Amino acid sequence: MASKEETNRKNSLRSTGPKTPAGKMAVSRNAVRHGAYSEALTLLLESPEDFQALKTGLVDTLKPVGPMEGRLVERLASLWWRMDRTKTAANQALWMNAKRTTMDPFMDLLVGETIALEADECRLSGAWDHETQERLLRHELTLERSFFRGLHELERLQAKRQGHPVLPTVSVDLNLSRGQD
Repeated sequence: MASKEETNRKNSLRSTGPKTPAGKMAVSRNAVRHGAYSEALTLLLESPEDFQALKTGLVDTLKPVGPMEGRLVERLASLWWRMDRTKTAANQALWMNAKRTTMDPFMDLLVGETIALEADECRLSGAWDHETQERLLRHELTLERSFFRGLHELERLQAKRQGHPVLPTVSVDLNLSRGQD
């Protein structure tokens, strides 16, 4: 009898996968549950136009000059977009957990066991747990820290360009362990 690994290896040789660009695009989203960790700027039901409007608004507000400042504003737009996506996914995890732990009929109306995304018949399963929610919240905080670091760096560059004195960046390393010398 062939081992499981040998069987998998033989089966993989027969697998051809999608050939068309549309087929490849469809299977590229197979593992997407909430998209919070995706590097893609826009996902299935997200609007590229909305992202462009966010980016344009940031450019209008922050008024970057030159490629460095322009690149920082693009990064800020991407981080803002991904923070919103992560917040939505974390809120969804919160609702899924609340639904699972209550017998409230109102919750049944707000959150189903499966959230169906009509486009391309994609489905996000209702398998949210506390660990997923915590991980999403940590990811949101990481994105937020990156956003404000980028914003502060942009402000430093703009101040320097305008001839204002710029203080050096300060980095603080905290050691929170007690009694361990």
